[in-house]
Amino acid sequence: MRRNTSFRWFKLHKGERKDDVMAEHLRKFRGPEGVVFIGKAQEKTPVFRTEKRKSPTTGRPYPWIVRSTAMVNHYYVYAVDR
Repeated sequence: MRRNTSFRWFKLHKGERKDDVMAEHLRKFRGPEGVVFIGKAQEKTPVFRTEKRKSPTTGRPYPWIVRSTAMVNHYYVYAVDR
């Protein structure tokens, strides 16, 4: 049996619903199973970062973990199987 390996990369844009994009590509997908597409989207995500703080008594710096947000790449893999 031959597997479908002709998937494509797609950049997902702001405001696009991933389910709608998937449904469109799934309608065009031919074959019993395989990767429909891989999507890449840059999204704001909660992260932990370190910042430098100084001890009030010694004046020496030390790392401190804080919550923050960052724009990071998310990859979505859509595949079908039997």
